[in-house]
Amino acid sequence: MKSTLSLGCSDTKEYSAAMRGNGSILSDESPTKKSRPQLHNSAVKRTMLTQAFCLFSVFGCGILISLYRTIHSISSTDLMTKPTSPARRSTMTLDEYPSWRTERRPQNDIAVFYNLYVNASTDEELIHVSNIIDEQFGSLQPWHRPVFVHSIGQEYPIPNTTLLQHHEHATEMVTLRSLWEYCHEEQNINASVVYLHSKGSFHPSAMNDQLRKFNTLGALSDDCSNMPHTCNVCSSRFSPFPHPHPPGNMWQAKCSYVKHLNDPAQFERDMKIVKHTTIGNIPVHPSCLGAERFAAEHWIHSHPYVEPCDLYINKRYGWGYEQLEEFVGIQDFQLVVGPRYPRSDWRIGCPHSDLNHRLNEYKILYNMVPKDDWWGWEFWMEEV
Repeated sequence: MKSTLSLGCSDTKEYSAAMRGNGSILSDESPTKKSRPQLHNSAVKRTMLTQAFCLFSVFGCGILISLYRTIHSISSTDLMTKPTSPARRSTMTLDEYPSWRTERRPQNDIAVFYNLYVNASTDEELIHVSNIIDEQFGSLQPWHRPVFVHSIGQEYPIPNTTLLQHHEHATEMVTLRSLWEYCHEEQNINASVVYLHSKGSFHPSAMNDQLRKFNTLGALSDDCSNMPHTCNVCSSRFSPFPHPHPPGNMWQAKCSYVKHLNDPAQFERDMKIVKHTTIGNIPVHPSCLGAERFAAEHWIHSHPYVEPCDLYINKRYGWGYEQLEEFVGIQDFQLVVGPRYPRSDWRIGCPHSDLNHRLNEYKILYNMVPKDDWWGWEFWMEEV
């Protein structure tokens, strides 16, 4: 403002040219005061009018500034108490969710790996699967691309996706292995990946519908898409019991971490070795160890390098289905480094969920001891 007012009114054309990037104010082609010819009477009148207009503009600006300051001083107190955004809604459907997530685009696109199971013998069952796909894919953002699919059972093409392979019989491990291989490619070392699956397409139920929506919203959330450097795996819930896992097994992770994990195609075998080595023939349900079909759920958090982040604020939900009906929508999400709650707030429900078993498993799977900043040291050292 100061530099503008210091210019003479007769120099306005040159100043405008300079502001448009046409060179300095006094270029070689611009006449200096010494070289300007004498002005005749009409020119003098025009010059006087121009100068008068400039003076009026200066004083006018001063008046406007004073008026603005007066109004601002009166209304600033009122503005402090006015809401700056609409009140948060008490409920939210999955279809409405994407409109809340458009302002925090991550720096890079995020590849999505989708495990689809279809075994529909009736039109009603096929419609149910179609609704699941529409629901989950309806929450993808423009940066969730490309989308890679492994389909199992019946073939079911999904537009705008890349079908990696169709299988008559398979498990989630085929999709997890493609994700793992993707993260081993040199160009993807700094990438993030999302894992989703069609939860409820095999066993339709209201509980599976709720768990699927809960996990899909978290894995595709803005918080997970922009997870801080303190996280390398992000999910709606990180549960340390009965083994470290994201209940429902949908999440987002950084490839720089995923590349350290064991081959998922061999992970069920690896967990059998863990079970045989640590507890022998003692009968324990595989869900307590993350073994057999539960190995897919345990895999992403199986390494001591994991830095889990958790979204769901309700401490009443730990893992499984119990208390999950209380989940409403993304207003229940707030990212923190996991575990979200101290050990005393968690239900264990299984044997062999202690610190010694966790350390033994790390030794068997990865021949490693956790680093000093491992999440489990503080968690298990807490007195209960």
